[in-house]
Amino acid sequence: MINLHPIFNPLLFWAPAVLLVPAVLAAAYFYFSLKVEVRLVARRAVTRAEFDTRWSEVITELETLRTRLAVTEAQPPPAQDWKPQSLNLNRRGQILRLHGKGRTPAEIASDLQISQGEVELLLKVHDWSAATAL
Repeated sequence: MINLHPIFNPLLFWAPAVLLVPAVLAAAYFYFSLKVEVRLVARRAVTRAEFDTRWSEVITELETLRTRLAVTEAQPPPAQDWKPQSLNLNRRGQILRLHGKGRTPAEIASDLQISQGEVELLLKVHDWSAATAL
């Protein structure tokens, strides 16, 4: 075996390079990832002046809503001109037809402008009369 001078020995020459390359790559990775993170934080950061401006806008909007609510509550409720209507045979047919289509008593009452109790009563009477007729 030929004994080479340490400068010319490939193992001694490349060993530091093999250790140095991953260290340089890791340092570059950490540097660039930190740089990206700093940029993202800077984009998300809200300055104190911006925060104070936004906060004052929220307070102003809240006061406006409170004023509108106070005005609305001070107004008398609208008069309701509700008069009970008699339930005629035509209305009974409409209720049974809508119930047959799968509508709920609340929907039927809303459509025909009668109380939900009247609709439920008519449906119960209809079911009772149908059951006793058999």
